[in-house]
Amino acid sequence: MKQLESLDLSRNSLSGQIPTSLALLSSLIFLNLSCNNLTGRIPTSTQLQSLNASSFISNNLCGSPLEINCSSDGDEPRGHKDKNEDEGAYESKIEWLYVVVSLGYAVGFSVVCSALVLKKAWREAYFGLLESMWDKLYVYVCIKWMRLTKPSNPTS
Repeated sequence: MKQLESLDLSRNSLSGQIPTSLALLSSLIFLNLSCNNLTGRIPTSTQLQSLNASSFISNNLCGSPLEINCSSDGDEPRGHKDKNEDEGAYESKIEWLYVVVSLGYAVGFSVVCSALVLKKAWREAYFGLLESMWDKLYVYVCIKWMRLTKPSNPTS
């Protein structure tokens, strides 16, 4: 394990603190712990401090290489919002988006259907248009089919 060079644990729903034993991996060149639920201070070691800050994003971490300083007890980032609060607000916006889009579709569809039911002239015009489009499509397909199935005459 001490010769481990690359470790990608991103998007694994890991929680808790980063183990200090990761700081002992002297051969570690690449580490990705992004998009987890990790908290606390990033352990101090030459390998971990030399990594990109992107290796630790979307967590509740503090310390080098991140620009977020740790509080005096070192457990929580100073002045940093809880990740779960941000996600909750974002998820509720997405749910409202779906509700509004669905309601808009339902209202629009019901208005069109009501107009077709209540106005005889509109209903006749709409279904007349559909019938003429269907007739044109039928004729087009029949002509194409006849051309495809027509036996080819060799030219002499």
